[in-house]
Amino acid sequence: QRSRTAYRDRAGSMKRRWLKRLLIGFGAALIALVALIFWLGGTGSGLRFALNRTIVILDDKLSYGSAEGSLFGGMRLRDVRYYDPAIGDYRVDLIEIAPRSRQLLTGKLHLTRLTLHDVRIVLPPPAADDPVADESFKLPAVIAPISMRVDQLLVDDVDVFDHQGTPLFALSRIDSSGTWNDTTIAIDYLDIDAPEGSVSAHADIDTGNDWAGNADVDFRWQMPNWQQPLAGSLDLRGSQSRPSLRLDLTEPSTALVDLSWPHHLDAPQWHMNARSDAFDLTALVPESPVQILAFDLNGTGTTESADIGGRLTFNGYTVLVETLIGSYRDSQLVIDVLTLTEADGPGQLSGSARIDMSSETPTGEIDCH
Repeated sequence: QRSRTAYRDRAGSMKRRWLKRLLIGFGAALIALVALIFWLGGTGSGLRFALNRTIVILDDKLSYGSAEGSLFGGMRLRDVRYYDPAIGDYRVDLIEIAPRSRQLLTGKLHLTRLTLHDVRIVLPPPAADDPVADESFKLPAVIAPISMRVDQLLVDDVDVFDHQGTPLFALSRIDSSGTWNDTTIAIDYLDIDAPEGSVSAHADIDTGNDWAGNADVDFRWQMPNWQQPLAGSLDLRGSQSRPSLRLDLTEPSTALVDLSWPHHLDAPQWHMNARSDAFDLTALVPESPVQILAFDLNGTGTTESADIGGRLTFNGYTVLVETLIGSYRDSQLVIDVLTLTEADGPGQLSGSARIDMSSETPTGEIDCH
């Protein structure tokens, strides 16, 4: 009896010792893990270690001049460059990142503020195997590596050049906020300022569902050689295979355009309605022979051809577009049939045309009777 009792005491003591050692070992491992996390996330050396590992993962396409701060507390990266011959050369003088550290370990990336200063982008030369313009092109789905939320994105001074160094466009400022989760992109707001004007937008898009969603855009933009800016709003709905858009111009004059693809772009059949009671062409072209143009046009067509009819009014003189059938392919504008009649008279004009648009000065022939 005494031996069994002693055995049970020794076994219980052994279990307690093993449990104690297990708890001590688990605690030590936990302390080491926490220390590692705080070293990675809370120190400058941890930040530089994470950046250098990222550079290795990206095959040395990413580089930076200096790094300050930490992953948890926010960081500053100077002289950042990402170079990939396939997509171009991207340089940023300064990147400032303010993360919400309590969400870094939940599989989510939440940035309260992301700021980029002085961005310079040089696009790559066209690749020999780029798809030709006549081939249909669809945007692929884009998937977020982790759920991302940016409360405010600020970008100052963006300059974009082609591969030969020719300036393409410049932006003064970008201010935005949004979320990227799996294949869904939600843009709370997007404000773009440029020397030519401004653009504001918000959108909700599911890239995994044929980019279905909606986007609302307001713009005011000065076009080259135009006397007045172009201003209005653009409403986009549907998917990239069956899109619909509504363009509502307010400057230099009011005009409305509705365009939709009720079927599918692979077998396209678009429907269009465009109308304006009085569009001031002199605001765009000062020496235009037609000062005021009014129109109400309806049409259907494909990406290469159109059949349009309706009403046109030139400086108060109205003609009816009975038939306008044409196509555009390989820089060739072809009007197969054009029939115009006077709205208040017996006059009628019929004609056809073929115009070569491949050079700066279009050439061709027009036949009217």
